[in-house]
Amino acid sequence: MKIFSKVPYLWIAPAFCFSILSACQGMKPAASSSSQNQSVSSSPTSAATDTGSVKTSEKKSDSKANEKVVPRGLDYSTAVEKFAFGAGADQNQSQPIWKTIQAQQPDLFVFMGNTIFAGDKNHRPIGEQYQKMDKLPEYREARSKIPFLAIWNDQDFGQTYGGGNNPEKEQARKEFLSTWSYIKDSIGLNQGPLYHSKTLGGTTVDKKRRRKISKTVPSVHFVLLDTRWNRDPLVKSSENSTATAPSDPPGPMFVPTSDNKASLLGETQWEWLEEELQKSDDLIVLVSPIQVLATEQGAEKWSLFPKERERLFQLIKKTQPKNLLILSGDRPIGAIAQQEVKGVGTIYEITSGNLNLATETNDKNIMVKDPSYQGDLWTKENFGLVTLDWPHRSAKVELKDIEGKTVNTIELKLRR
Repeated sequence: MKIFSKVPYLWIAPAFCFSILSACQGMKPAASSSSQNQSVSSSPTSAATDTGSVKTSEKKSDSKANEKVVPRGLDYSTAVEKFAFGAGADQNQSQPIWKTIQAQQPDLFVFMGNTIFAGDKNHRPIGEQYQKMDKLPEYREARSKIPFLAIWNDQDFGQTYGGGNNPEKEQARKEFLSTWSYIKDSIGLNQGPLYHSKTLGGTTVDKKRRRKISKTVPSVHFVLLDTRWNRDPLVKSSENSTATAPSDPPGPMFVPTSDNKASLLGETQWEWLEEELQKSDDLIVLVSPIQVLATEQGAEKWSLFPKERERLFQLIKKTQPKNLLILSGDRPIGAIAQQEVKGVGTIYEITSGNLNLATETNDKNIMVKDPSYQGDLWTKENFGLVTLDWPHRSAKVELKDIEGKTVNTIELKLRR
């Protein structure tokens, strides 16, 4: 059976297309999904206050930069029509790309990890790195105008390539939650890892009667995975057995583990993920801080844990999400990937990063052209943008450069 027309469908049941939006035909109307209807308060840590003697004029001009970022809250009852996403923001450099992102007028921004760079001892205390971010004017303005969702990756986890054995993960967790405080209300009381989800649209609430009313707008369910807290150690390549640098050196750094019991998510997160993928929202956006489809590049990715990767494919096959979009960060590139998976169908994945760090094109490991990539890699600053046309049940997914120019794109059909 031919799965795709010129414009692919997002998801198929039974030939489930695990996607970045999966392709498919014929869908049942989504049942009402539960959604919260209060604003997200994602207040960051206080910005650092400079010490020592400062001229009066300098104090005045710098006063705003020393205030807390006041984030814009998120209205859970509103249908999402456009959202942006990206990863990798170095707090020690300017970040003009936020102006470009803001010009797109997205309903929200999904920060897919590396919200700061604090993966080594030179960036301590971690809390001060968030304070540096808070002082950047473009970032401050974006936070005040655009609602954000966020999950961490190795740099905000406090250890480059770090996993469950990171001795500083508790402190890193404390600082991340202090910055992205909305997550505190989204995770269990005794939950260590920071996986969480948020639903926008779907059911709304009659505030006077305090009751849910029938579904009135399309619902988008954002599922953010934690690929750090419970992750077992990586297996270093014999070709690069001492790789510890923050950037990717030539040659593979890591190889797939042969341990079938090695964990990436942890069992509790797997159980939670199954429940999340069973929800009947119009679109489920699965955010993985590391790449899912890529196999060739030598840094972190799901394929370093073959059993976990296959388990994810099988879980998608089992749960049959109506429409599924998969996004990833971590890599300093923009790429659209596609792969056929037996028993699932066609899977799409969009990787976006970095927001303010261009890639050195002589870095062989980064420049690997993975077989799953569609079109050219973009190795300069970039972000992703998804525009949802609900009346026509379609999604336009774009990778954009620092000036807002589209450098790669794909259009997908949403099942009803």
